[in-house]
Amino acid sequence: MTWGNIWVLESNAASFLAELPHTGEIQRAADTPLVDAPATRADLGEATVVIFDVMPTNPVRLATYGMPPSYYNNESMSAFLQPGVDACRQCGVKPALKIKREMPAELKLDSYQQLIERLHAAGDLILLDHSVDALRYIQQAKAVISVPFTTTAIYAERCAVPSIFYDSTDTLKPPPNATEDVYQFLSHGIPIVRGPQALVAWVKVQLRDVA
Repeated sequence: MTWGNIWVLESNAASFLAELPHTGEIQRAADTPLVDAPATRADLGEATVVIFDVMPTNPVRLATYGMPPSYYNNESMSAFLQPGVDACRQCGVKPALKIKREMPAELKLDSYQQLIERLHAAGDLILLDHSVDALRYIQQAKAVISVPFTTTAIYAERCAVPSIFYDSTDTLKPPPNATEDVYQFLSHGIPIVRGPQALVAWVKVQLRDVA
C-alpha cells in the first residue's frame, strides 16, 4: 500500500495493517469494533468449507448514484458461488456461506438471492449468520474460499486455515509478457484459483491434508 495516510476504525485493523508492507502512517479514526453478535453461537454444523462472497448490487441503483457496474455483479457472484458448492459436493462435503453484509432491499439482485435460497433449500448449502464475526467461523473451518479481494482470505491464512481467492471471471490475471503480477500484490500472495476444475482439485487437496 502506498497511501500517505491510512485511517482505521479499530485497533485490530491497525495491528493487522502494521504487519503488511505500507508506506503511510496508520491512524485510528474511532473505536469501532468489528461487527459481531457475541450472544450468537458461531456453529458451522456439518460444514467444513466456508465461502465468503460480496453481495452484488443492483446496477440500475448504482447508476442513480453515478457509480459504474462493479466486478461484484450478479453474473460473477453467481458464477463464484455455484462452482464452490459444486466443488464441495464432488468432494463429499457441504459448504457454508457467510454473506458480507445484509443489503437493503432496493440494492439486492433477486436472481443471486434466489440462487442462494435454491442451494440452501436443496440441502447443498448452509447459511451462516451474517452478524457474527467472520473470524469465529474461519477458526473452525478446514478451508476458506473467498471472492477477490475480501479480507476473509487473509484472515484465514493468518489462522493457518487453507485459503484462496476464486476468480469466477478468469479476468484477474496479468496480461501476456507482464513484468509484474499486480494481482499477487492485491492478494497478498494468497493463491487465485481460476476455473471450476482447478477449484475442485484445490478443495480435494485441502480435505485430504486435514483428514
